[in-house]
Amino acid sequence: MEQENQTACNNCRSSFEPIYAYCPNCGQKKIQGIPRFTELIYDLFSTLFNLESKFFRTLRALFIPARLTKDFFLGKRNAYYKPMRLFTLSFLANLAVLGYFANKHATVQDGQISLSKELNEIKMGSDSLWQELDEKHDSLDSTYTEVIDVRNKIDSSYFKSADSIIVFDGFVFTDGNGNQSQMIQSVSVKDIKELDEEALLEKYNKKTFFEKTLFLQYLKILDDQKGMIPFAIGNLLWMMILLIPALAFVLHLLYIRRKKYYIEHVIFLLYLHPVAFISISLVLLFQTYLPSYTILVVLSAILIFFFLSMKYYFQQSWLKTFFKLCILLFCYLNLVLIFTMATLLLSMIFY
Repeated sequence: MEQENQTACNNCRSSFEPIYAYCPNCGQKKIQGIPRFTELIYDLFSTLFNLESKFFRTLRALFIPARLTKDFFLGKRNAYYKPMRLFTLSFLANLAVLGYFANKHATVQDGQISLSKELNEIKMGSDSLWQELDEKHDSLDSTYTEVIDVRNKIDSSYFKSADSIIVFDGFVFTDGNGNQSQMIQSVSVKDIKELDEEALLEKYNKKTFFEKTLFLQYLKILDDQKGMIPFAIGNLLWMMILLIPALAFVLHLLYIRRKKYYIEHVIFLLYLHPVAFISISLVLLFQTYLPSYTILVVLSAILIFFFLSMKYYFQQSWLKTFFKLCILLFCYLNLVLIFTMATLLLSMIFY
């Protein structure tokens, strides 16, 4: 039912003159009631194909170097998506694409410990049969020699993870007495089957809290490696959110004489990264139809875009901008490495 004499907005409760078709406070249309199906279809097409909508305006301005950052500090903020929202949405879309390809091309063996336990039981039965066969046949028999050869091939391939599994490689710990323990160990499948956690930790000399946690978590991950991949990828969002302020500090030091506020560097980076996220996502989605060198071309184009954005926003010479870009990229790669390793380590601990 239309409310032609409506003088208060049903959404924000602001008062307005009856002649207004829209609320001057929140913009909601005055006429309320049960919407027609045609109105829903109209809203759908006007949202998808309205080239002047906020989505398309943001998308157009996004690929113009430093345009969104400049407009933001000129006060033109309502016309575009806010920097944090744009950064988060584009990064989540990028993570979704990366997660899809990580699962699609993953070569990890899911449930490795469970599989090793099953193989261990099969191998025990197989060993019993081989023992009976050894007792009934002459080892010099040519046919039996061929059987032994088959047995060796089975043991070296099918049963290679039946007796033991390799647990986490990379850390060496030293206790107060100078004793070292290294987290690259061959752990008996029989021990995993028969020992509880405390007995397992004691047998494999895990004494500190950090050693115990990593050892047990790695055993857990080995049995659910495919589940670990999306969990770790999901944590990368928090990594990037923490990375931006650290990178902004580097940018602030590089341009400290330009008298820019620290928050300007943060906004600059928040509007800069979606270009990379969107471009890389598109290449991954359409890689089947693109030449193999496309990713190199896109990465080069992203670097050029970063360079032009720094040049046009900070207004320094081409040469100075180039050297500062090189310094920024060096710091960027090192910060990404540090933050990624920290994210993977924390993902491993809390998975």
